[in-house]
Amino acid sequence: MKKLLLLLSLLLATSGFTEAKGLECKSEVTSISKINSEEGYDTYWYRIDLDKGRVLYNSIGQSYLTKLRDLIADKLRGDISKLYWRENKSIEVELDRKTLEMTKLKISYKCTAMTEDQVIRKRDAYFQEIRKKNKI
Repeated sequence: MKKLLLLLSLLLATSGFTEAKGLECKSEVTSISKINSEEGYDTYWYRIDLDKGRVLYNSIGQSYLTKLRDLIADKLRGDISKLYWRENKSIEVELDRKTLEMTKLKISYKCTAMTEDQVIRKRDAYFQEIRKKNKI
């Protein structure tokens, strides 16, 4: 019985570490017309494992930045507290991991962590909305 309880507690503890799988970043600008962007969207999703990234990847000899380069873009730089990358060759994005604030085109975005299920649901809803608008 003790072994079963220990196993269950370990399982619950490890599942808690894998909860945050992404960010949902929303602009603080109320109107989408105020955003001077070629993309024209004010919400972005980034599949970043914020909780495990630093510890997990550094412990196996990979740097956090190297791993995130594949997830976000090819021009990622910075350190673990502030990340910078480019989108569309000209737009620079900065993410402060401590405050979860993102800056893009001099517009501030507030980010909240999402679980893997939330990331998948929101991504699917986002693409369904695009399909409706474009009648794909």
